Amino acid sequence: MTHQTQDRAYRWFLKNQTPAGWFDVISLMIEGMMANVGEQESHPFLRQVGKSLAESWPLEAAETLGALEKNFNEVLNCFNWGVVTLTAVDDSVVIRHLALPVTHNQQQQLRWCHAFSAILEGLYGHWMLGQGGSERMVMKRSEVYSVSDVEFHYFNVSEKDA
Repeated sequence: MTHQTQDRAYRWFLKNQTPAGWFDVISLMIEGMMANVGEQESHPFLRQVGKSLAESWPLEAAETLGALEKNFNEVLNCFNWGVVTLTAVDDSVVIRHLALPVTHNQQQQLRWCHAFSAILEGLYGHWMLGQGGSERMVMKRSEVYSVSDVEFHYFNVSEKDA
């Protein structure tokens, strides 16, 4: 992607996903929390926020991975939070999240991406649990391709540790 294309995409994200005022307050709250308790120490709380959001926005039951992907995207569309693809890989599910909301503060974009990813770990993990997932399964961010393109894995923790 060229620098000009990246700038155009960034401006689109800011205009469509991060409304002035509310997003600024949320960004400042998350930045303040991370500055006070630390980035890693804030992640359990942010995952809990994601879980609570999933409880407020439950998904319809899905019979197939394609139907589950559709259900994820319907809610994400309501939030203007981008789009996901779900792929079965062995005994896990890979979730690729594209067009993740970005912060207005370019110096804080990676930190914001990490914080927002923790929220999504809670959201996606609880949605998967609601679809019949096991308590032994975990949702973890596995790759950051860019601040608006992140990958998660939903996997059995005992299998990855073995």
